[in-house]
Amino acid sequence: MFRFRSPHRMEIDEKRANSHGVAGVTESDTYCTKSNLGDRALSLFFNTWDEYEAPTYSTCSYDTGRADSSVCKDIEFSFTNVDGYWFYVYSGYSHDEHVSYTAFYNDNTFKAVTNPTLYHNQPPA
Repeated sequence: MFRFRSPHRMEIDEKRANSHGVAGVTESDTYCTKSNLGDRALSLFFNTWDEYEAPTYSTCSYDTGRADSSVCKDIEFSFTNVDGYWFYVYSGYSHDEHVSYTAFYNDNTFKAVTNPTLYHNQPPA
């Protein structure tokens, strides 16, 4: 059994990590590492409630201008708007505006965050 309010399987008492990968897009052959620029072009993580006061997701990207492979923004939800609900999630990057954008929405909730001034590698021709 898996629930957001208890983000570990019921038969295991220890958490494996403080954040859990939900989705991601890479520009390279690997996604598992964040040490190389472009490994995590767009990624989404769920942060355990032990670390935060409310259900929190982090949307991350990279920035070649700062040579930073993990630039993240948090999205917080109220408890009643997350547990037991399905969400559509959109995440994208505008090469013209140098911005990443992530949005969560369903019938009851809309949350969005932008991560401005991000420079990605030039897209393929």
